Amino acid sequence: MYYLGFDVSKDTLDGVLTNLKTKTEYFQIDNTKESINKWLNEIELPKKVLVGCESTGNYHLMLQNIFVRSDFLFKVLNPLLVKQFTRTTIRKKKTDMSDSLIIAKLLAQKEGRVVKENELDVTLKTLQRTLKKISNEKHKFALIRKSLKYLESNKDIEYLDKLLCDLEENIYNKVVEYVHYLKNRCSDNKDIQLLESIIGISFRLALIISTEIGDINRFNDPKELIAFSGLDPKIRQSGHCLNSQGRLTKRGSPHLRTALFIAASVARRFDPELKEYYEKKRKEGKRYTVAVCAVARKMSNRVYAVLKRKTPYVKKESSPIVLTKELSTIDV
Repeated sequence: MYYLGFDVSKDTLDGVLTNLKTKTEYFQIDNTKESINKWLNEIELPKKVLVGCESTGNYHLMLQNIFVRSDFLFKVLNPLLVKQFTRTTIRKKKTDMSDSLIIAKLLAQKEGRVVKENELDVTLKTLQRTLKKISNEKHKFALIRKSLKYLESNKDIEYLDKLLCDLEENIYNKVVEYVHYLKNRCSDNKDIQLLESIIGISFRLALIISTEIGDINRFNDPKELIAFSGLDPKIRQSGHCLNSQGRLTKRGSPHLRTALFIAASVARRFDPELKEYYEKKRKEGKRYTVAVCAVARKMSNRVYAVLKRKTPYVKKESSPIVLTKELSTIDV
């Protein structure tokens, strides 16, 4: 069995082809579609080869898409694995070539997640993350405007305040327009419709949760989804002392974790079951954030259930939930 590991950067791909016994071949190519296809046509890869690289935001997507569509078995590794592996070596050597060899060794240890062809389209994920970045700019302008009130008022300050106000209003209007576009774009998305059936999850939160999770079948149980979101507590054990109630690991998707936290903070007010659970945690002496994180884990279980069963969520309480203006307008 051969292993083909790539260390990916913005401009280049440093790779190694090895069977970890007698043959190791290093190479470097440009991180472009043309260069990757040209290299694949020129080199004769073994019949049994496993390809993989680190997850690097968007930089690895071109490599990933080409190999998966060319019917290669391709895996994506968590960068933390490579970092931890490097720390365990005696010399702690870290170069692009040494990283590619480490990736090949991790592939041999069956690390990483297999990428399937139906996961290659990340357009919707890019759209929702772009929306978040645009929304963040609006909040930045609002913070700057608040800081201006502490300065002595003059014509320059008034002009700057008006300029920031106009920019903030313009971005808000564009965000609303963007949300409407995404709603039309996702009108036939079944996963988003299922997620919206859960109390506390609006369209924007459903969009984030759906795109960050991807294929729900890659999670064997709800605990794996909770771990992916980073909502699981750290577990520390020494001798007979076991602490399983530590801080969150936060080793998953921060976008998914934030979306579940916001959904939980809304649901604990409007869902009777979650409201009772939240109040129980507060009476136990838990802080607000800790209690909401506990609710978020329950929300994660509901998310897993509706996506796995392909059925909308049905609340236990038969009494209708009155949607307040605050809840109904949470989309924008």
